[in-house]
Amino acid sequence: ETINTPIFTQLDADKLFLVTDFLTTFVLAGESFNGKAVKNLKLAVYAPNLTRNSGSDYNIRVYVFEDTPCALFYCAEQEKRLGGVLIGDPKSLWFQDGGSSLCLSLEDIGVGWKAKPNSSYQEIPFSHVWGASSNSLHCSFTLEQTDSINDLEFKINVYQKMNPSHKQVFSMKS
Repeated sequence: ETINTPIFTQLDADKLFLVTDFLTTFVLAGESFNGKAVKNLKLAVYAPNLTRNSGSDYNIRVYVFEDTPCALFYCAEQEKRLGGVLIGDPKSLWFQDGGSSLCLSLEDIGVGWKAKPNSSYQEIPFSHVWGASSNSLHCSFTLEQTDSINDLEFKINVYQKMNPSHKQVFSMKS
């Protein structure tokens, strides 16, 4: 950089500063050193409105995307077309470089409902999350109603396999 350079950069241990003479868009690209990089992800859970005595399956979708307003908007618009309703507020999760999958588990299902066989635990491979080029990365869980009297209740836990103590929990009780 010289006095005539239109862009000045400063790289600290945990931050990058860009100073420019003009407004434009920049992309920062690089690699994690010793697996210490972290991506801030946003998680959102969508499901259809619950109709009593429907007798049909109840599909729950958990979306994983970059923590940007644009990505959240895109997800909400996509779900609007599917008739989905947001379950709780979207939550943030730090996803660490290092090759460990993202785990999603459906737990504490209330009486009168059951998960489809082999569908209460899923993993999204590390490479799919870390290198995601789409805001539609998601997992689906399917519940079936066994008793038309009971309300719907469940929890979904989302965590990175290498660090299960740092998780986000979504709860629903209708």
